[in-house]
Amino acid sequence: MEIDLASYTTNVVNIADGTVMTIDGKIITGTNQLVVPADATVTVSGEGEVYANDRGGFQVLAGATLNASGITITSNNNGKGAAIYTENAEALNLEDVTINTAYRGIDGRSVKTISAKNVTINSTASVLDMATNGNVTPAYAFKVWNGCVATLENVTINAIHGCLSVLGDGSVATLNNCNFTTKDTNATSKDAYYTVYVCDNAVVNIKSGNYSSPRYAVVLDDDDQTGLTYGTVNLYGGMFSQKAYNMMTKEEVAPATGYTYEATGDTAYPWTVVAAQ
Repeated sequence: MEIDLASYTTNVVNIADGTVMTIDGKIITGTNQLVVPADATVTVSGEGEVYANDRGGFQVLAGATLNASGITITSNNNGKGAAIYTENAEALNLEDVTINTAYRGIDGRSVKTISAKNVTINSTASVLDMATNGNVTPAYAFKVWNGCVATLENVTINAIHGCLSVLGDGSVATLNNCNFTTKDTNATSKDAYYTVYVCDNAVVNIKSGNYSSPRYAVVLDDDDQTGLTYGTVNLYGGMFSQKAYNMMTKEEVAPATGYTYEATGDTAYPWTVVAAQ
């Protein structure tokens, strides 16, 4: 079954607290996103799709929790929100969710915790969009910021501009067995950026997984908000297309204490991080 909410005149469609929703068909939204209201808890599951025809699919507001499993979220409007947007929310818990987006997949702004397990995000956002869409700012597929603590396990992100950005005091992301890849739009575009970007006192812990970019896979930088302090990345494992890099010092980032880089001989992932002998 297909439900088209795009013609509703209201700007939001509030989901009642305690709702347990199964989506096996297709829900189409316009500017009227599906909203988990303040302090509410909503659980969504199924094999269906939320298709965001304008802006994003879900908003999760102050003190609210969204638990989602199995569904697909598609957001096709570049520069107008995220497939899932949080603001001062309590928690975002995702498992076996697929997100296809022309902009940002998850905007974890000021949400206390994010748990993402077996999640796939495909994003086509690119710096090239700025030329065609005016003031659109290129977006990372997954943004963790403003004090959010996120745990990502078996998360796959395929992107152009970037996979994961982590910013702000108290923001921490721990990555277990993730697979992040950025690729240029074409052979001459050079619009692919980093798989992991850390800024403004944020912390990223990489335990395992594969991280590949035509530039640097993992960077400490401030290129989206010039002048901010850099963050910290702790490398405990993983396979990388390049060694992690600090844009301020122009130096490679060493792995965590007790760990070291080791050459793999593999062309796609020439470096791995292992326990020092």
